[in-house]
Amino acid sequence: MGSGAENEAFAARLKELKERSGLSYGQLAKRLHLSTSTLHRYCNGDALPAEFTPADRLARLCGADRAELMDLHRRWLLADAARAAAKEQQEAVRAEPPRPAPAEPAPEEAAEPPVRKEPAAAPEPAEAPAPHETPAAPASERRPADESQSADERHDQEPAPEQSPTPDQEPPEPALTATAPPPRPRPRRSRVLLASAAALVVLVAGGGIVAGRLAGGDGDGDTEAAKAGHAAAADRAVTPSRTGSESPTPSKSPSQTPSPRTSPSRTASSPSTSPTAEAPTGTPVTARVNAHAWEDPCSPRYLVHSDHEGMPPPPTEGDAPGWARALGAVPAGRQRIAVTLQGTGDETVVLNAMRVRTLRSGPPLAWDAYIMGVGCGGNVPAEGFTTDLDAPRPALKPLSGQRDFPYKVSASDPEVFYVTANTTAHDVTWCLEIDWSSGDRHGTLRVTDAGTPFRTAPAKNRPTWQWPPGDTAWGPEVKG
Repeated sequence: MGSGAENEAFAARLKELKERSGLSYGQLAKRLHLSTSTLHRYCNGDALPAEFTPADRLARLCGADRAELMDLHRRWLLADAARAAAKEQQEAVRAEPPRPAPAEPAPEEAAEPPVRKEPAAAPEPAEAPAPHETPAAPASERRPADESQSADERHDQEPAPEQSPTPDQEPPEPALTATAPPPRPRPRRSRVLLASAAALVVLVAGGGIVAGRLAGGDGDGDTEAAKAGHAAAADRAVTPSRTGSESPTPSKSPSQTPSPRTSPSRTASSPSTSPTAEAPTGTPVTARVNAHAWEDPCSPRYLVHSDHEGMPPPPTEGDAPGWARALGAVPAGRQRIAVTLQGTGDETVVLNAMRVRTLRSGPPLAWDAYIMGVGCGGNVPAEGFTTDLDAPRPALKPLSGQRDFPYKVSASDPEVFYVTANTTAHDVTWCLEIDWSSGDRHGTLRVTDAGTPFRTAPAKNRPTWQWPPGDTAWGPEVKG
């Protein structure tokens, strides 16, 4: 199935060529060895060929020139890329796990009790009222001191006679009353102890100053007595803070928490401080190869190391790669490949040169040759490049109507190159190399058949077999 405007543009050009030929769908389908319904779907945009080969043969049969073939191939490449992108998007959507429904936020009242709960086996001792707190709660709400409190804690919580609230003092804070909710975590107990110590310092220091003045006036002895009273009060104020809980006090917690809160902001802002974007890396051009680009159904021949009685019937052009791979077949005498070069980004890539590199050259293979079709004659390539693999250094020569390198490609402007390799004397393993440049970058792209080098061998003087139309087995070649 095609995808979007790209497939519609390809189908429109294909249908235009079909209408111009004056042939019906049935006539074209018979000559192309396709079903009428398949050809009709191609021209209406209901389906996109998996390979460009059927469309190329249809265009040639309809009399398309080289420019029209190149334009049709570009449209197919764009439609095929759109189809692949749509397929990847569908697979990503299917692979994505379902998102859980958002949980409703719990009321604020319901979130407080779990924090205040304490284990029943180790109950938290009740807080002692501060010197200025209201009277204690009823006895039914209090727990015996000897069951849950130590002697030191009871001593800390006993109210001193001189700490009784006076009429001019402010009303006690609700959070410190004996009727407050169940005790909070230990940091609050530290605050109560500190508040009690501070009140004790004020009362004792004030009492010391008054006693000194009443005793002797404003002399040196008064000063020494006042200093002694201040020192004793300070010493008593420090003692409760050391014997209290070792949890951090509220005054220290705010100073420790800002660093974790501020670190995410610094981390999040670091990408924006990047001065420049990263320079592109890697090869900016890709190659898509069809190692079995037949000129017509009758010209290709393959060498197979197998007896003709055990050979399967000849394949169509679209099935030729799998057929040859399964049998270990080697193109015989001549091999025509199609190389589609396309940029990977928006930048323009210059293709400076393309050359043939011979990897191995050996004697001819002693295998039988098999013809893929009968009755349509052989055509001479009229476009692309040709090379002689028997030469010490095979060179690419452009055919008529094909200009030589350099070329330019990008993601939206690919190029298709046809290369026909010929041999009459050697079994040759070879590949193509393409020199490219883009801005400050340059390199060489090696072109093979999905990582496997190309291989072409001669079929001269080898037993040759054919499968005539209507027959059910291979027979000797009939030369006419």
